[in-house]
Amino acid sequence: MQISTHQMAALGETAWDAYIHRLMAFFVTQCDLSKPYDGTPAASGPRELEERVRRLVSRARSHRIDTELGIASFAIVGLCYSQDFDDLPAVRKMLADPARSPADNMQRVMDSVIAAEERMPHAAS
Repeated sequence: MQISTHQMAALGETAWDAYIHRLMAFFVTQCDLSKPYDGTPAASGPRELEERVRRLVSRARSHRIDTELGIASFAIVGLCYSQDFDDLPAVRKMLADPARSPADNMQRVMDSVIAAEERMPHAAS
C-alpha cells in the first residue's frame, strides 16, 4: 500500500502514531535489536526506540519511500545494522536509482543486506 503525503496529512497524527506503534510492535517481537552491527547501543527503552523509529521513518520518506514495506525495511536496516546506513555511497546510489521506484530501490538495498548476511561466517552456524 502506498501512502502519499496528502493521505498521511489527511490521516492525521493519530493514524501516523498508530503506524509507528505497529512498526515498533513488529520490531520488538520479530527482530533482535539488542546488538546493532554498527556497535550502537540498543535503545534503552520504549521511548528511545520510538524516537529512533520516527527518525528512520522520516529518513525513509526523505528518500521518497512511500510503501509500508519499504518504510519498515528501511527502519529494520537502520535499527539492526546501522542507523546511518543510507549515508554509505553504494546505498545512497541504490536508493536514488531513477530507473526504479523508491520502494523497489529499498528492496534492492534489503536484498543486498540479506545477501551480505548470508556470506557472513556466523550465518552458517
